[in-house]
Amino acid sequence: MAKKAWPACIVHITSGSNDYLKDLITIDLMNQYKGYTGNLHTTSLPMKAGDHSSDDQKMGAVGQWVMRSVLNDTPSNIFVIVDTHSNAYSSILQHTSGTTSSNKHTTSEIVQTHLGKPLLTAMKAASLAAREDETLETTINGGTPWYNTTPKARGGRRGLFLITRGPVMQVKTEFEKVLAMVESDLFDFVIGFGGSSTLPGFVGPTVQAFIRAAAVFGCTDVWESICNLLVTNPDVLEHATVIVVYACYVDGKRIVESREVAKQSAYRAFGYKFSACGNQDCNTSTTDTIRVSRAENMVRMTCGECQWKSAWLPTDQDNNYFLRVKPTTAPLIFWHKFPPSPGLHKLFVDAISDDNTKDGRGTKNLVHTNISSSRRPAKLRRLSGTVEWRNGEMLSSEEC
Repeated sequence: MAKKAWPACIVHITSGSNDYLKDLITIDLMNQYKGYTGNLHTTSLPMKAGDHSSDDQKMGAVGQWVMRSVLNDTPSNIFVIVDTHSNAYSSILQHTSGTTSSNKHTTSEIVQTHLGKPLLTAMKAASLAAREDETLETTINGGTPWYNTTPKARGGRRGLFLITRGPVMQVKTEFEKVLAMVESDLFDFVIGFGGSSTLPGFVGPTVQAFIRAAAVFGCTDVWESICNLLVTNPDVLEHATVIVVYACYVDGKRIVESREVAKQSAYRAFGYKFSACGNQDCNTSTTDTIRVSRAENMVRMTCGECQWKSAWLPTDQDNNYFLRVKPTTAPLIFWHKFPPSPGLHKLFVDAISDDNTKDGRGTKNLVHTNISSSRRPAKLRRLSGTVEWRNGEMLSSEEC
């Protein structure tokens, strides 16, 4: 993999005094950019009361740096890391600075307020410069080089990382705002985390590795890059899930995909927390009674309340809702469309046992494997079915 220190701008928006994540990323990139320090710009925005005026000046200078990279025909990549806490129920971010009032504004409003118009304008210019670039690189013999270092392939990416120690990506109102930031072309991708632990100590190395791969090694395909990182470093999936919202181009048309990646465990079939019981007379809405039973390459649900058991489903193949990220090298890591559809939540409830299969370990007319791994084009990787929201705000399994 070729290494080239393409211009990169890193913006940390933080609350509190814990600088672990900022130091982790900054020190790593400073080592990677030795000899090319002019191509790396990092800045930090502490979310403290009264700092908004100084932030305007600081971000104006950052915007000028990004614009210089555009004028030099090397449009910078821009990565924004929001490192703060969020409310466990409402998902509202902890913040105090800027024009936002505490506990009243969305993630999108907070991010845009702190970045400021000069930087947002420069980010847009960098993105357009990269997209519209028509540079063609050739070898000395007129052939195509093995590695593409044109602005279109390497630069102009705008990414947002939400390290919020809470359910920002799993609350309806907040997720819709996050999705809108990509759909409106404010960012090219947003990466967030769910699950039981999203502390920087758990998810920080994944963020660090992703930024390094994009900025230094040119891995600017968001989906492919995050899949490769999770396959080679799956530890983050032991306690968390990764939610990716990103834009891609299919037949020249910009589309937005949103997916969740998780790892199958003793508590999560296909990496998802199922809570629906197939017994209509059983009330599991207030208790956590659905348990995972596993056999060789098979899984089923058992209700601890009424002892209902689902049919066995195979885990060594894709189905209509869950696809393996890398079937050969990471057979236990799955992705599904996010937010999940009601049909996904009822996967085991709707499963039909095959009476001709020993011990009921089989399915009939349930699992279809016509959708394959993450290497297929984005147009073919999109899952069928309409994504729906229930009345509840949280995107927990009970709400789907």
